[in-house]
Amino acid sequence: MFKQKKSVAAGIIILVILFLNISLDFSNFHNNAYQNIKLTRLGSEVYAETVSGSFSFDTGKYYYPYDKDPKVGCGLSGTVSYTIDLENKELKINSYTFKKIGSTTERKLYVEFYKYQDGTSKLSSRTIATEENPGSGSNIIIDFSSIQDTIGCIRFRCDGLYVKVGSSYTEYYTLYYDGTGKTLNNLILKQEILNTKPSISIISPSSNAVFRESDIAFTPKISVSDVDNNALTCKFYVDSETSPRDTKIIEDTETAKVVSFNAINMSSLGEGNHSIKYEISDGKADPVISKINFKVDKNPPVLGTISASSTTNSITVSGSATDSVSGLNSYPYRFTIGSSQTSWLSNSSYTINNLQPNTSYQTKFEARDNKNHVASKTQSIYTKADVPKLAVSNASSYTLDITTTDKNPVSTRYLISINGGKKYVTPEGNLTSSPVWIELSNKKITVKGLAPSTNYTFTAKARNASNTETANSSSVSGTTLVKPPDAPVNLIATSTSIQTTVSWDVVTSATEYEIQADNDVISTGTDTIYTHTSLAPGTPHTYRVRAKNAGGFGDWSAQITKSTLPLSPDIPGNLSALPQSTSITITWSNVPGATGYDIEVDGALVNNGPNTNYTHSSLAPGTHHTYRVRSVNPGGKSGWSSPVNATTTQESSPVPVNLRATPSQNSVSLTWDAVDGATGYDIEVDGVIINNNTSTSYIHKSLSQGSQHIYRVRSKRNGVISDWSGAVVVETVADIFGVPTAIRTEVKDTSISLMWDPVKGATGYDVELSRGTADVDNTIINNGEEVSILLAGLQPGTSYTLRVRARGESQTSEWSDPVHVSTFDLPTPIIQNAVSDESSISLSWEITTGAAVVFDLDVDGTIIPDIEEYSYSCSGLLPSTQHIFKVRARNDEGASNWSIPIIKSTIYSASNAPLGLAAMIKRTSVVVMWQPMNGAISYDILADGVLIENLLEPKFTHTSLHPDSQHAYKVRTNSDAGEGEWGPLLIVSTKPDNPAVPTNIAASSTISNVLVSWDMVDGADAYEIEVDGVVIEIGSVTNYLHSAILPNTLHNYRIRSKNVAGCSLWSELISISTKNSEMTYSVYCEIDEELELLFSANDIQDLRDYTFTVSYNSDELEAIDLCGITPKIDDVASNITGTDIQVIQFEPGTIVFRKSGTAQSYQAWSGIVNSIRFKSRVNGKKEVTYNFQ
Repeated sequence: MFKQKKSVAAGIIILVILFLNISLDFSNFHNNAYQNIKLTRLGSEVYAETVSGSFSFDTGKYYYPYDKDPKVGCGLSGTVSYTIDLENKELKINSYTFKKIGSTTERKLYVEFYKYQDGTSKLSSRTIATEENPGSGSNIIIDFSSIQDTIGCIRFRCDGLYVKVGSSYTEYYTLYYDGTGKTLNNLILKQEILNTKPSISIISPSSNAVFRESDIAFTPKISVSDVDNNALTCKFYVDSETSPRDTKIIEDTETAKVVSFNAINMSSLGEGNHSIKYEISDGKADPVISKINFKVDKNPPVLGTISASSTTNSITVSGSATDSVSGLNSYPYRFTIGSSQTSWLSNSSYTINNLQPNTSYQTKFEARDNKNHVASKTQSIYTKADVPKLAVSNASSYTLDITTTDKNPVSTRYLISINGGKKYVTPEGNLTSSPVWIELSNKKITVKGLAPSTNYTFTAKARNASNTETANSSSVSGTTLVKPPDAPVNLIATSTSIQTTVSWDVVTSATEYEIQADNDVISTGTDTIYTHTSLAPGTPHTYRVRAKNAGGFGDWSAQITKSTLPLSPDIPGNLSALPQSTSITITWSNVPGATGYDIEVDGALVNNGPNTNYTHSSLAPGTHHTYRVRSVNPGGKSGWSSPVNATTTQESSPVPVNLRATPSQNSVSLTWDAVDGATGYDIEVDGVIINNNTSTSYIHKSLSQGSQHIYRVRSKRNGVISDWSGAVVVETVADIFGVPTAIRTEVKDTSISLMWDPVKGATGYDVELSRGTADVDNTIINNGEEVSILLAGLQPGTSYTLRVRARGESQTSEWSDPVHVSTFDLPTPIIQNAVSDESSISLSWEITTGAAVVFDLDVDGTIIPDIEEYSYSCSGLLPSTQHIFKVRARNDEGASNWSIPIIKSTIYSASNAPLGLAAMIKRTSVVVMWQPMNGAISYDILADGVLIENLLEPKFTHTSLHPDSQHAYKVRTNSDAGEGEWGPLLIVSTKPDNPAVPTNIAASSTISNVLVSWDMVDGADAYEIEVDGVVIEIGSVTNYLHSAILPNTLHNYRIRSKNVAGCSLWSELISISTKNSEMTYSVYCEIDEELELLFSANDIQDLRDYTFTVSYNSDELEAIDLCGITPKIDDVASNITGTDIQVIQFEPGTIVFRKSGTAQSYQAWSGIVNSIRFKSRVNGKKEVTYNFQ
């Protein structure tokens, strides 16, 4: 039976509607179950093709409107019997009754087909009976086969129309079918019954509970129940949310059920008050709502005023805090001072003791709330400084040591005043009239600049790092000593080969002397003489002296250097005589350590200076002469060498005269007067000797315009050669428009700067750049009118060839001679900083390379190698002295160029003069730099006597200077006190131009030697010669002897000059051959006349390797003595007794001999080899030919 439903909601009932509904659910047609509908099971599973059932309804009578008269009663009643034929897809109404109660209208009974089980999406409907057609009926067939695939449920509805404000009632019966097509399952009846509201009890959170941000998984919980056992829909919302955070469906609610919702992340909520609203609905009536408040505390407390104060040895920290959400903890405060931390305290202030003076301590004040949120403030505070406790010690004539025994750290600054604040001590220990706060090294400072024999009173106060000052200390006094003695003067040194004696003048008031001998300091007591013993011969030693009295040591004297005498040199060797008809030239080997030579000429002593050759001239032909030589140096003289004898030749050939040279642009024509009886002439052309046969003229061709050449001539007659004529120097004619000259380079690792002299009439220049020495990757660059070019972006460690030519309006010159240069392997370091004090200079540099390198530092010409750091300190220097520095990088790949030299001075003693005066020098400019001075407003510089005022920066650039020119500078400071003292004088020289190319190069040769000579080049410090491709550095001499070379071999030479700016270009290549090993001599003699063939050698290497062969016409000449240097006649092939000569073949017309001794083996040898005597068998001209191999 159905219960009568009554309106209980507040409002006005306008119309009553009753819905009675029965549905069948075919879940196989549309599988969509709705579990939120309340169902009552009426039967069990049924397995049949048909399902039959019936129901009845009787609503009773309702009256409306309930608040007005007359009231009208209405209602419905009836029965329905039905059968569902599942096989035929038919619904059969077996029978029905339908009647109304009262004056009802618009009532009807019908069946509806829906797509969904919840009665939505109606597919079709069929009316069974209406109020206008009440009564009964039977056998009504409804075919649903056309929609069977989409049916979700079938409902029988019996409804009227009424309205209850706030609620709508629809009653229906529903049959569900689970859907195999064969089985009707779970026939159930759902009906609306009188409803009781569900109940709710909040489990969590508790009212006004406080959460923190770490509560990221709080689970809201409630307990729900429903006496009607309705399924309950449970939701919860946070704050004003309109969509639930979570929804739960709870069944079997007759007994209480605990509902746990999805967790809440409290960190996602804001700081402060919040609420949770729980909503429970049984689907029958209005939801039941319960709300509870809670708080979220995410923030630490709010700090109030935090303060920290200190004494010398304590710090006090105080503060306060508030928290409006969870409130402060009962022990809310904690303090950290330095490394000490308290526990949580209730007190809002804390003091720590036993701290160090003037020390920074980090303090932290912390406050926490009831959720353990912590707010903190950290600040640093210094304890106050300790009052200094002064003492005076270590008095000297000009200084006193001030020490303090307070507990302050070493970084504490002090203000030390003298004589009641008349003067103050600077960081350097000097005196100043302005207060200066200074740090003390090891709690001590030496006060300088005091007067001898004077009493001084000192007081001091300290301040901590936050500039809080102490009171003044107690005063202390000290008295300086008497003035120390003056520096000794008139140092005199005398030496032997093993010792040096130094003496000096007596110094007034001196009680003791010390001498510094090299690096050793020795006391001489009151003696004014000292002997430095056990020295090596020929070694330099340095000395300086100072005196001492009660005031201490005075200044060192000026330093002197004295060398011990060298040992006597060795006896010269390899003495050789080369006779001519009127002169004999004597040569010998250089003796190491010799500074000169004496030669005894026929018993007369001649001082020959440092030369190793001597020409005895103006002699009569056929005269005998004797010579011997000894070497000389300051250590003594060697013994005499063995004598050498020589005889001038019997005949002479006159020297040609009137040598004339006529130059043209590309050649020089030479003529000279003929010599009577001359059989030939030799002409020496730029050092190369040419056999000119009998011609008295010569044309030197293919010459460069404007080039210089040197010539001389000698005659030959009957095998006798004359002396050379005077030399003629001539220059070829040059056009006005010529090839660029004086080409200079400055080379770095990736660039080459090329410069040349202007060419008169030139309107432009072309530069050719190619890689290597060949014409590879050549590029021609139009350089406009500029006479210099920077070629950048080149490869390090690469050879390049450069040429220049000039262009005029209508002509182009030839290319200049090629310049071969190689870029450096590494970038050039740049000296960045140079800092000096009185005795040292510290430098630092940088280099733009990532490669591993070491550095060479050139200090005043002395190279310090293999520096691994990018800085170096040079110590032990004298005050107010200037020094030159340059640096280069080096590794296994190669080296960089030297950096631009920088000149730096040690500090000048004047206290207010600028310090660290230094200079960076270039060819045409000097950059002068100095250290900034405290209190300086500007600077004045005196540059070469010209005053430049009010420089704001501590540097000055002096431009438009000449290369290799000297310049002088000194600087002073301008401050509020006025002009300061002038600093020390700095004297520097600009870099010179690269030196010029050596000129007037000449070469002469013998069988085994070549002598190359050239003119001295102005500004050159040294020379390099390239000998057959090998570069040799030969110092400052202007000649080079290439010795111990093979006969008849060609050799090539070129020379370049050097100075500090670099190298010149190479000179033109000169080629010359040694003399042929085969020579023929012609002589005129009468029958039975004897002649001697003399063999000599000069600087022959391994003479024993040579075999001499002499050929002659045995019909014209007879060999009568195979070795004329022995007293007996040697006329057979044998070892010559008393000599190292071995005659290995002798037959008419041929003599073969060898010098087989070992005395000359493996060394360069000079001297007489052999002498062979012949007798003429006929009158007339005779020829003798010899060669050696």
